[in-house]
Amino acid sequence: AKDNERKLEWYYANKARRNEIQRKDREEYNAMRDDEMQSLLLNPDHQKQQLRNKRKAILQLKRICRPKMLEVDLVLNVSPGRLGLTVNSGVDIGLEIIGIQPACTFAHLVDIGDRIVIVGDKVVRAIEDLQINANRDRIFGIMKRV
Repeated sequence: AKDNERKLEWYYANKARRNEIQRKDREEYNAMRDDEMQSLLLNPDHQKQQLRNKRKAILQLKRICRPKMLEVDLVLNVSPGRLGLTVNSGVDIGLEIIGIQPACTFAHLVDIGDRIVIVGDKVVRAIEDLQINANRDRIFGIMKRV
């Protein structure tokens, strides 16, 4: 009987946690949608599509990270071309940033020691993963150094 009670408590705790996560996701999605609606009035069509793609990619990134227990602290929309970073693949999760070149367009957002853990919808395991879709905008998930 006590074992069943513990299982029920665990079940209801997990259910409450899932409901809270889904509620936060809905709030964030609605906030992004509201921002997008504002931008529809101000931006030309090609920018509208870019904003939609970015919103979808961010939400997809969160869904990928949650089951893998990855904590993404920063989500970047990275333009095509060279990154301007030197990375080390000898870490357990992602690629560690060991050098930032002046040409890096997001140098003010990252620090040495941060890790690139997600590119698009894929978890980064090797340096080659950074080359995926290098000719178009990409979404990077960055885990900040602790």
